[in-house]
Amino acid sequence: MLSDKITSLRKRNGWSQEELANQLGVSRQSVSKWESTASMPDINKIMRMSELFGVSTDYLLRDDMEQPPQTEQPVPMSSSTTDDDARHISLDEATAILDAFRQAGRRMGFAVSLLVASPIALIAFAYQARKGDIQEGVAVAIGLAVLLVMVAVGVSALIITSSTTRRYRHLEDEQLVLDYGVEAAVVRRRDAREGVHHIQVAIGVALCILGVVPLIAASVLHIEPLTIAATCLLFVMVAVAVYLFVSDGMVWSSYQKLLQDEDYSPENKRARKRLAWLSPTYWGVVITIYLGWSFVTMRWDLTWIVWPVAAVLFAAVFNVAKAITNRMTSR
Repeated sequence: MLSDKITSLRKRNGWSQEELANQLGVSRQSVSKWESTASMPDINKIMRMSELFGVSTDYLLRDDMEQPPQTEQPVPMSSSTTDDDARHISLDEATAILDAFRQAGRRMGFAVSLLVASPIALIAFAYQARKGDIQEGVAVAIGLAVLLVMVAVGVSALIITSSTTRRYRHLEDEQLVLDYGVEAAVVRRRDAREGVHHIQVAIGVALCILGVVPLIAASVLHIEPLTIAATCLLFVMVAVAVYLFVSDGMVWSSYQKLLQDEDYSPENKRARKRLAWLSPTYWGVVITIYLGWSFVTMRWDLTWIVWPVAAVLFAAVFNVAKAITNRMTSR
């Protein structure tokens, strides 16, 4: 099998997976997947391996050829042999990228949490107005003022954070080649972070689920003060969950970007270039729907559901758009 032949020839030449990957302009994980039959290299990579190993492509591709023919000598290992359009990432640059995304994740999580929690003041002051403790016009004005201030701070923080991470946009678009030892260092940091990653995701999911419980209990008891308090508590719990999701998500995505894994594989990068218009258009529509629905109905306790639904649907929309564009470009 091709996977066994790649493994055998690589070891015969005394090369590690990372060293072979550097010669091919791919990640070490790609070589690992080829050797474990999890994926197949494309024809260009197979031709390049035939040159590196000094064997024919027939030997690599044909199962009935168990012994490599005596052809030319293997190509000597050279650190400069990579794809022409690939971008090299040094250890210092990789460390700076991971640190930048960790800090940006905290700021981005705080900003999005502010947006989620912004209706709390409006709900609380509206309840005080219904009780007669404050005039309705004053209550709405104060509640809206607090809401708009929180939204303004949150949006400003999003803009500032986006500007700081824009310099790393090439991680999402360009093919990367990690210098020797960089991939191993990134993998070690990712593996050390994996436990925290799973814990934060689990806590976030639990907060989203459990946040509804007090609201259901208060609704059953038909006690309005408890219902208002439970609604505000729900917003707080969802805001904390969103902070965990966003801050951890940015950190985890930085590992994926450097390792060119999952959403940031070479195939998905090419698709993302073709679909660069989709994300701003999609989230612009989502923001319009959220604000329009919220201000028309004034049901801020309900309209927040737009965000988790939109986040789930985005992956489906992206995959459908990618399939359509792939079909169109293949014609």
